Amino acid sequence: MLIEHRGEVEFDFLNILHISLTQVAARDPGELYRLLKLLLTRPDSQIAAAVAGWDRALSLEAVMLASLYTAWTGQRHPLMPDAPDLSLTDVETRLADMALEAMNRR
Repeated sequence: MLIEHRGEVEFDFLNILHISLTQVAARDPGELYRLLKLLLTRPDSQIAAAVAGWDRALSLEAVMLASLYTAWTGQRHPLMPDAPDLSLTDVETRLADMALEAMNRR
């Protein structure tokens, strides 16, 4: 993965983690592996977007708003990439329900 997507990994290390990829690799390869696994779980990281085959990385706010839209309408928001593993989790569904209840109370 580092060979295919080295630019994305370096970008994420510098802009999200604020540390150089070469510094982490020289210091502790195990830490490099753990940080890379962490970056792969973030939809706003370039490496996660590249591995998932998305056109662009999504901000956390965009994912939350698209999740709210999906919960509200029952249809997947067009911003969200089509992937079978991106179904809503129980936590996302509960958060969307809580936000909708708060909006309805007003």
